[in-house]
Amino acid sequence: MNQVNQVHNVQYKIVGMDCPGCARTIETVLKKLKGVHAVDVQFASEKLSLAYSPDQIFPAEIEKRVLQRPSSSPVKRERGRTQLRR
Repeated sequence: MNQVNQVHNVQYKIVGMDCPGCARTIETVLKKLKGVHAVDVQFASEKLSLAYSPDQIFPAEIEKRVLQRPSSSPVKRERGRTQLRR
């Protein structure tokens, strides 16, 4: 099967956002990345859902961009899920 143009959907938990503005900022940053097709950050549930093309961007780059925001903190992996913790 050809993986070019394949879209992956993933969810992250972001712990430590201080306000809904943090969620909007993270959304704005991620939407600008080549290979990211859809982004939804929910402040109340601390969830980040996104669709991306793995042939254009790697999950590590997405995580790096989220972690550059002052409202986020180091990545911690638990049971195969990535959590962005404060």
